[in-house]
Amino acid sequence: MHEGRRAGMHLTFHASLTDLQRRVGPLCLDLQLPYEALTAPTRFDGYTLLVQRRAGAGWSTIATMSATGVADSYSATLPAVWNATAMRVTLAGNALYKAVPAAFTLQPRAKLSTPVASTSTPRASRTFSMKGTLLPQHAGVVNVTAYRVSGTKLVRVSTKRVTATSTGGYAAAFKLKAGVYRFQATHSDAGHALTKSALSAKVRVR
Repeated sequence: MHEGRRAGMHLTFHASLTDLQRRVGPLCLDLQLPYEALTAPTRFDGYTLLVQRRAGAGWSTIATMSATGVADSYSATLPAVWNATAMRVTLAGNALYKAVPAAFTLQPRAKLSTPVASTSTPRASRTFSMKGTLLPQHAGVVNVTAYRVSGTKLVRVSTKRVTATSTGGYAAAFKLKAGVYRFQATHSDAGHALTKSALSAKVRVR
């Protein structure tokens, strides 16, 4: 027996996230294994990994992953996260193995509605607005870009930088030449990864 001797071993897992979240790459969980455990194939069948999020000065478990074979890859589906959140994965309490938690920050995407025109008959050289909503509701910066439709191509014409209201609404004012246009909104900040809306329907300016 070799009491007290430890060796490091890495578990890798992938998080399968909701469509509002950005995928997280492989994360390593460093397990400190007793020396004698390394003399035979190490399996983790039946052991549980915990996915936790920061809760004040501590951590709160939001998902679990059950190991299903030789330490390699595990997956979990996390509940929706609306703002950048500190998280970690660790091994549930176990008398044999001690885990060094793997910490990471999950930065979700926001949600942007497709911009729509404030009028069905926009006129050349007259101001009209493209409106939409940003979720979660906050006074974040939204960039709205106008693209001229040229055959099968979209040519960027103008980008307006506006701030959404505290209830998430935004409106960008444009004054464009006659033509057919499509619009797209984007948003990113400290709490959210880059988010793009769908392209708007074609808007004909006469």
